[in-house]
Amino acid sequence: QFHRARILTKDDVHRDEVGVGSVVDIIDSKGNTSQYTILGPWDADPEKGILSFQSKLAQVMEGCKEGDSFRFKDEEYTVAGIKSYFDR
Repeated sequence: QFHRARILTKDDVHRDEVGVGSVVDIIDSKGNTSQYTILGPWDADPEKGILSFQSKLAQVMEGCKEGDSFRFKDEEYTVAGIKSYFDR
């Protein structure tokens, strides 16, 4: 994996849909909010809300736009906001 790795730049991260480098705010059907950052597998730390783009949750969210809904583990979620990792 190391030889395929590349450095993520500001220009690589789109704010209009979920992808690598996105910081995503989601709301579950009960109104609870969570925030996840989508990065590479070497940066993943689920306890801190940092997911690998290879994780199942990140894969389900990938391509979603603000306001889109998706299902994960029999729960409905809505994308409430998308920011760039570089805007932190």
